[in-house]
Amino acid sequence: MKLKGQHGEIIQIPWSGLVRLLVLILIMLAILLLSAGSWTWWVAWAYTLSGTLVLLGSRLFIVLSYPDLALERARAHELEDVKEWDKILMPLTTLVGPLAAWIVAGLSYRLGWPPDLPVWDGHQICRFGCRSQLCS
Repeated sequence: MKLKGQHGEIIQIPWSGLVRLLVLILIMLAILLLSAGSWTWWVAWAYTLSGTLVLLGSRLFIVLSYPDLALERARAHELEDVKEWDKILMPLTTLVGPLAAWIVAGLSYRLGWPPDLPVWDGHQICRFGCRSQLCS
C-alpha cells in the first residue's frame, strides 16, 4: 500500500502487517474457544468481532492519518535502537498478558467459575467503586 508521508514522500506500507493481524485474530478466537471447550460460546465470538473491529479501525486510522508512524510500527521488530526494558516489556504486554486472559476467560466459562453476579450486586459493586474513587 502506497501513501504520502508528512513531508510528501511516498511510503510503502507492507501488507505483512495485515496478515499478522488476521493471524492474531484467528489465534485469539481459537484460544478462547478451545479453552472454553465449546464452539458455541457466543461471548468469545462477540469479543473476537468487537476486537477485530477495534484493531482494524485503529490500524486503518493510523495508516491513513499517520503513514510514517504506521511504517515505523510495522518495522519495530527490525529496529536496533530499542531500549532493553522495552524488549522485555513489549512481549509481556502484547503476548503473555492477552494470552493468559484468553485462557482464563475460556476456562472460566468451561468450569463455571466464578458464578454470575446478580444484576443488583453488580450495580452495588460499581457504585462502591465510584464512591471510593471520588472519596480518595
